[in-house]
Amino acid sequence: MLWEAGITYGYGTDTSFLPKDSLAQELRALRLVFSAQDIIKIMTRNAAAVIGRSKDIGTLESGKLADMVLLDGDPVANIEDLLKVKVVIKDGQIVTDKR
Repeated sequence: MLWEAGITYGYGTDTSFLPKDSLAQELRALRLVFSAQDIIKIMTRNAAAVIGRSKDIGTLESGKLADMVLLDGDPVANIEDLLKVKVVIKDGQIVTDKR
C-alpha cells in the first residue's frame, strides 16, 4: 500500500556478506511484493534518490556518472538474472570482466 501511495523505496546494504550473497537473499523477499520492473527501479533510480544523489547517479543520462553493471540475462524476464554479473564499469574503467 505504501508503494502504491508513492512512498520511495530504495535498496542498499550494510552487511558483511558478499554483495552477491546478500542480494540473493534480498531478492527472495523483494519478489514476493514487487514486480521485476519495480525491483530494478528500487535498486537504481530510487536508491540514488534515497541518498540524495539522483542528480548524478541512478539512471543512464547525459551528464550523470555512468558506473554500470552488465548482466548475462534479462532481469525483467527473470529477476534472478541480477545475480549474473559479467562486467562492472566504475569511473570509466572495467573492474570486473567475466565475459
